[in-house]
Amino acid sequence: MYKVFINNKRLILANNTEIIDYGDAAVICLKKPETVNAAIKNHLLKSTNLDLIILSPDYKKLIEVFESNYEVRLAAGGWVWNEIDELLMIFRENHWDIPKGHLDDGESIEECAIREVKEETGVSNLEIISRIGISRHIYEYQGRAVLKVTHWYKMKASSKEILKPQAEEGIEKVQWVAESYVKERLQSSWKSLFEFYEEHTIY
Repeated sequence: MYKVFINNKRLILANNTEIIDYGDAAVICLKKPETVNAAIKNHLLKSTNLDLIILSPDYKKLIEVFESNYEVRLAAGGWVWNEIDELLMIFRENHWDIPKGHLDDGESIEECAIREVKEETGVSNLEIISRIGISRHIYEYQGRAVLKVTHWYKMKASSKEILKPQAEEGIEKVQWVAESYVKERLQSSWKSLFEFYEEHTIY
């Protein structure tokens, strides 16, 4: 199963033998994977808040055709916890978010994750604990349709770190957030982040 978010709507691409229960989602079964992008465009043009599930017997081809319509950009970020069970969060574009950013030429995904967290939050001493998983979302940048694939890591840092938001990236605040308040903040943030938090063992 392949999941991506478009305009805060969930898109699922899956083999037609998979059983997926996503409530009121619209479901389309394609005999020809080559028509996947037309099916998505048609769905998005409709005034609906429904998520979309697209099924096909040729799952591999379905994903291949879908991704060919976008500029794929790799990114990485960190869910950073301190010794008193607080999560490092940033506030940007009126949303609470998790620090992340795009991969630079010549660096590994792990290096990217650490660099981006340091740049966006001011934290200087980070340690990767484990790889958590990936999330995907679509956005438009300078007239181009971009598929952002973000690799996420669980990290740790000290609560004594001096925090400094990266203003040039539009970050207004950086805060340590108690674990009991994390879910509340993510619920009012991006749907993709909240769902990722719910589905993975991050804490």
